[in-house]
This record gives sequence, structure tokens and C-alpha cells, in this order.
Amino acid sequence: MSESVTRSDITQRHQMHWLRLRLFADSPFATPLRGDTLFGQLCWRIREAEGETVLTQLLDGYLEQQPFVVISDPFPADHLPRPQAPSYRLGFDKLDAKARKQAKGKRWLPLAALTSPLHQWAEYLRSNHDVLESTDVKTASMQYTEFQPHNSINRLTMTTGDEFAPYSSEQHWLNPELGLDIYILHDERISTEKLIVRLNEIGLLGYGKDATIGKGRFHVQPVVMPELPEPSESQMLLTLAPSAPQSGEWNDALCFYSPLVRFGRHGSNLVIQGQPYKNPLLLADTAALMTPVKPHQQNFVGMGLGGNGIISAAMPQTVHQGYAPVFGVVFVNQGDK
Repeated sequence: MSESVTRSDITQRHQMHWLRLRLFADSPFATPLRGDTLFGQLCWRIREAEGETVLTQLLDGYLEQQPFVVISDPFPADHLPRPQAPSYRLGFDKLDAKARKQAKGKRWLPLAALTSPLHQWAEYLRSNHDVLESTDVKTASMQYTEFQPHNSINRLTMTTGDEFAPYSSEQHWLNPELGLDIYILHDERISTEKLIVRLNEIGLLGYGKDATIGKGRFHVQPVVMPELPEPSESQMLLTLAPSAPQSGEWNDALCFYSPLVRFGRHGSNLVIQGQPYKNPLLLADTAALMTPVKPHQQNFVGMGLGGNGIISAAMPQTVHQGYAPVFGVVFVNQGDK
């Protein structure tokens, strides 16, 4: 086989494909839904269902810009997050004073508005209430958080013992009628059908903290992927998950993001073995606006993190999703202010 054919096969094998899934909550969550956390649980689930050899093969090249899957955060159905950028970049300075005062609550951009230039987004951004009004959902809240009281129990006596030690845990209730969209990039190493099966298995077993007592239940179903601006044809990129963008070449003056420190924990057996904690990571949070120096040819940014004990001494081969799916943003420079 010729060298050119071999390279072509490799390129084809690692071509990334879009998948949009709609997630519906079946119980409250003790851990907020995030793309990088969901990636970690997917890896554990593949290991448990198919064996460590299969997972190792899927992670081959993960630290060399060849992820087998990249998962976004969940967003309200048919909406994207408001970017981490100054309000004038979004056009709020052109609105009246009352509209500018309401700008802070405008968190979501309808998918259809993504093709509009960035400086016009203020006209389209919606609040949680606006999103619910645009759907058939009748309930008043998109989500809410409450604290559930507990008390420590002596498992030998099945009583509280001599010391009364109450505590509370935070749980997040998501609107069960309002679907959340997750955008996934994957290559031929894992099929669409298998991804859906594995994610539904995670939803059945429970996501995140307190899964063993019923938290984090959900199910997903595929939704048609919309046609959106390509990164290679756009000046700016909107990230859909936390990312480690330091591997790219960026125009610093036109990059906007909020830092996120990740204090990760292992799942599965390492929890009961007393070694659940990972080393902290510094990431750019979801909804960063990144401007590449040269046209960006991939549908994701960032880098794979880990290996050689960088993230975990308990499991040196641990990796973390430092990649984020991106959509192109139409940017017309209105001048700095």
C-alpha cells in the first residue's frame, strides 16, 4: 500500500462528524451537567461495558489532537449560550437604557440567530423566561436549586448515634419538559448508535454525585443537526464546553473568556479506594469567543490533557477533555471602545 493511500485512510478514519442529542432529565442532579464531566463518565462507561483495551484504543492519539469524541455542555433546546464578551460587542450599547439594564438576564441565543453578525446579537438574546415562552412548556421555571437535609447514620446501629450531625446536599432540578441540546463531535472509532446507547446507560445508572441514591437520571434522543457557519469560514469561534486553548494561535485582542478551575474527582472503583481526587486544572469556561490568527480548519479547539500522572497520581493514564466543539461566528469589527 502506498504512503499516500495510508495517509488518506488515516485522515478518513479521524474525520469528525456532528451529532446533536436532546437530553431530558428524569431526576434531580447533584452535579451540574457539563461536557467535560460527561466525557469522563463516558470513558468510565466504555471501560465497564467493553473493557479497558477498547477504551485505550479509543484514546489513542487523544493527546495529539485526535480525540475520538468531544462533548459540549447542555443548552436549552435550539439555543446557544451568550458569549463571554463585553456587552458592546454584542450590540447592547445601541439599545435604549431600559434594554441595556435587562442585558444581564439575556443568556441564550436562538440557533437561527447565529448567522447574524455578533454586533446584532443583542436583538436576539433571550432570558430563561423568554426561552420558556418560545416553547410549548407550561411550567414557570427552567431550573432551580434546593438544599436537601440529611443526617449521618451509624450503619452498625442504624441510628444517628450519640451525636446529631445533620448536613445538607445541593440538588439541581431541571425542567423535565424542556429538552437540553448536547452537540457531539465523534469519529469512526465510535458509532452514533453506540454513543447514544452508552449515554443512555449513563442516564439510567446516574450522572455525577449521589447517582447511587437516584440522582442524575436522564435519557437522550437524536435531533437533526442544523446547518451553521463553518469555523473555517468565520473570524471568531464560540466554544460549547470548557477548553484548554493554549495549543492554538489566537488574536489576543479579540479573545474573550472566563477562567474556570476544575477540581475533578474520579468515579467508579477509585471512589471506594479512597483516591478520588484529581489535580486542579485551569480552563477557559464555556461560551468563550476565540479569534484564530489563521482560518481554523477543525470543528473543535483546545487540547487533550493528562497522561504521565499529570492529572492523577492514583491513575497516571487519566485524561481530561480539554477540547470544546465550536461554531463559527460572523464578526464585523465595529471598532474598539
